[in-house]
Amino acid sequence: MRELKFKAIYQSPYTDDPNRIFISEPYTLRQLTERGLQIDFVDGSYLIIDEMEEEYTRWIQYTGRLDKTEREIYDGDILTIIGYGNILYKLEVFWWERYAAFYLRRLPAADWDDECEDMCDANLMEVIGNRFENKDLLE
Repeated sequence: MRELKFKAIYQSPYTDDPNRIFISEPYTLRQLTERGLQIDFVDGSYLIIDEMEEEYTRWIQYTGRLDKTEREIYDGDILTIIGYGNILYKLEVFWWERYAAFYLRRLPAADWDDECEDMCDANLMEVIGNRFENKDLLE
């Protein structure tokens, strides 16, 4: 069974730069409950409610997979892999409700229903950033 961990993505309302965000270190479910956060399991995913910071915080979940450098892969991460013909592909990790699992979609985004892959080869990929801090990688 994979370890359940989450990171908080916090955007301060008190900064002049609306794109400036902060990403926390990973928290386990136990650490989150010890901090007094409410945790619910809704529609196949975890909902974490931080009443103090709810408006400015988004939580991303660990997929249970490591990339080829042994870095943990989280929802919203951008990965690269060298495919057939030495072509470099960029992929984004996302939670697909239809299958209640983490999947990868090719970037730049096209008709993503046709461009999705499971994460079975994650150990051959490398995390190069995430959709929150590196919006330019989505292009």
